[in-house]
Amino acid sequence: MGYFHKILIMFSQIGKFNRNKNIGQIMVLSTIVFSAILIIVSLSIGELSTQSYISTDNSIYSTQAQFIAESAVENAILEYEQNSSYNGGTFTTPYGSATVNVSYNQTSDELTVNTSSTIKGYTKKYSVVVSINNNPQITNYALYSNSSLYTNDASVVGNSYVNDNFYTYSSTFSGNMLAIGAGNGLGNYAYDTQFKTVLNVSNSGNIYVYNNTRIKNYTSIENTTYYKNNLYSDSTSNYGTTIQTSSLGNQLTSPSFNFSQAGTLASQNGTYFNDLNDFNNYLNSVATTVNGETVYKLPSGIYYVDCSLSFFGFCINTFSFLDTNGEISGTNVSIVLNFPVLFYGSINISSPYENNNEYYPSLAINGWSIFLGTNNPNQSNYLILNGLLYINGTIDLYGVSNSNTADVNGAIWSTDNLNLYSYTNVVYNSTYMTNLAGFNFPVNQNSIVSWTESP
Repeated sequence: MGYFHKILIMFSQIGKFNRNKNIGQIMVLSTIVFSAILIIVSLSIGELSTQSYISTDNSIYSTQAQFIAESAVENAILEYEQNSSYNGGTFTTPYGSATVNVSYNQTSDELTVNTSSTIKGYTKKYSVVVSINNNPQITNYALYSNSSLYTNDASVVGNSYVNDNFYTYSSTFSGNMLAIGAGNGLGNYAYDTQFKTVLNVSNSGNIYVYNNTRIKNYTSIENTTYYKNNLYSDSTSNYGTTIQTSSLGNQLTSPSFNFSQAGTLASQNGTYFNDLNDFNNYLNSVATTVNGETVYKLPSGIYYVDCSLSFFGFCINTFSFLDTNGEISGTNVSIVLNFPVLFYGSINISSPYENNNEYYPSLAINGWSIFLGTNNPNQSNYLILNGLLYINGTIDLYGVSNSNTADVNGAIWSTDNLNLYSYTNVVYNSTYMTNLAGFNFPVNQNSIVSWTESP
């Protein structure tokens, strides 16, 4: 029976008193009744306030769990963008925590993030699938070729991507090889080549091939061969575990470097040169002699060398011969050459130019480039680049000998064919590849495929 119904009954009892009774009794009874009314109303308000408080408290806990679980999703995506080996953990805030599990599907290029947060018994869970933007994934590759990859007596540590097919001889790849087969090549060919795992990297030593692949003369795939078409091998070779599948990965768009932007930045820094002669004159002005060798020590900055001839903005000259007869060196230095190059000499860039926490390529060349090395007996490594070597065209990179090699600590990208000949070594270094400047790809532009919450 409700409080107010009881009050009505009490009022009805008042009317039953004899009007001739003592008026004092009536007043006492009235006082008791009205006091009861006040007590009952107070109890009603208290009960409603308690219920409201409990309801509000529960809503706060539920909302906290929701916000923490959502924040954990966003944080997990950010963590993965910065470190592709991130697989989850605990996301902690001053108001509570969430468990996080992250997995990446290489076939679909999708990231799945599962989070769960519980506050005072209230749990909120999310399962989110994110489509990874293809372009930034290029930064994960030590070698990128928009056409074919040819190696002969070369060493690569890191993953390699080929838009068409690869042809490898007497080479070693420590990492994964992905050959999309999107061009006109007839197939992949590996001769006396080792595809090895990378220390402390569990999913490495694999090849992913679309077109027919021939493995001969002591070629070895240490881990797994994922293939779409046919595999051929002689008795001296092996391709590890084999898995035939129709989906091996997505084709990547060739990275495009903004040479004009680099030229503008160099102009602002006072390191823009109208042609190669101007640049050579500048090199001579900073030349010193170290142990009998000429060294051109460049101050920190981005150096842009334009075409010597142009027609409506297009370079019309063929190869420009860059013969330093010494060593071009520098720290926090990038060199951008807006023309094809036949290079003979030595370059030693210990780190590329950094601007606003973004790295430019150590060396970017607009056109077919051939590196022939140097016979300088004082030079142990004629090419040392810590950073990205980017070629808008084909690159032919030659080493000289075991004691005079071409070494890139970062990556090599080519928008056409990538050819590495004897005594060339490439070691992937994420330090210079995570925040690249001057390219066409958007950074951290991933898209949500699905977002599911429970309960």
